[in-house]
Amino acid sequence: MNTLISIFFSFAFAQQQTNELWNKALEIFKANEKWVPGTMMQKTELLNKKGKVESIEEMLIKLQPDEKEKLKSEIVKVIRDGKDITAEVKEKQQKAEEKRAQDKKEKDSSASFNSDETPFNPDLQNKVKYSLRKDTQTIGGRLCAGFDYTFDMEYTENGKKKTVQSKGMAWLNSETGHPMKLEYTLQPLPSRMKSLWMIFLYEVTLDGKLYAKEMRMEGEGGILFIKKKIRSITTFSDYWWGENLTDDK
Repeated sequence: MNTLISIFFSFAFAQQQTNELWNKALEIFKANEKWVPGTMMQKTELLNKKGKVESIEEMLIKLQPDEKEKLKSEIVKVIRDGKDITAEVKEKQQKAEEKRAQDKKEKDSSASFNSDETPFNPDLQNKVKYSLRKDTQTIGGRLCAGFDYTFDMEYTENGKKKTVQSKGMAWLNSETGHPMKLEYTLQPLPSRMKSLWMIFLYEVTLDGKLYAKEMRMEGEGGILFIKKKIRSITTFSDYWWGENLTDDK
């Protein structure tokens, strides 16, 4: 009987520590949720089924508030396989924005996620399940505890709200609770995708600020017998505080 009681209290204590560390991550997210990257640099590679790179595209994007304090993205430069295609991409973006504006007047056919849809959002914990992993990782010179998690993310498609599940691992600084890495896939996968794996890497400044530093993505998909692999790395920098940003509705 004493052994059973000991096991019970050991489990309860471990669960308390687990919850405390996770809750620290939620507090840190809330304190840093207004940071916006001013610059995004994305490199995307398209590979054939043998893993050989067939095409490389690099895109530089600037993010800033417009006159109505809504977040505005500007494509600065796009290079595909050594050729500058910035003007072509900007023209396509302009047409897409005009179409979205028209769709909103009729029926929005786009699919979009809310940036607040993250397992670290304290307001969405009713959609999150997590458990402590037995293994650890050292990330950025810090020992990190791992958590398996699932998170039911909402998105809008054709004017209707839908749900997709993010399933993966979160790695938190074992002392401070700062998120250091988030890696996951989606269930179900996007249309025509056979596999998908996303990784977010975070940076913690000396004064404790938390930024998303890098996003990596690897996936595979195709149509009929034409299969392609894709991988991309997006870096975030030049952060600014978006206190007065309004939702784009």
